Amino acid sequence: MGEKFLEESDGEIAGALYLTYSHFRNRFLDERGLMDSAPGDDWEWDEALVDAQEMREYVDKTWATRILE
Repeated sequence: MGEKFLEESDGEIAGALYLTYSHFRNRFLDERGLMDSAPGDDWEWDEALVDAQEMREYVDKTWATRILE
């Protein structure tokens, strides 16, 4: 998927990172049923925040590895 976003952003890494983030953010919120609610409304948002931080760390490491190869 990263290659697709890199292509869509004309090879610009910052653009590809933003497209990746946006895609997965929307998918993450949609799958949890949080698209139409405000952050902090209930415990589901607290749980989602912890999961999102873990995913962000994974994505950061993955992209850093790809960039530095």
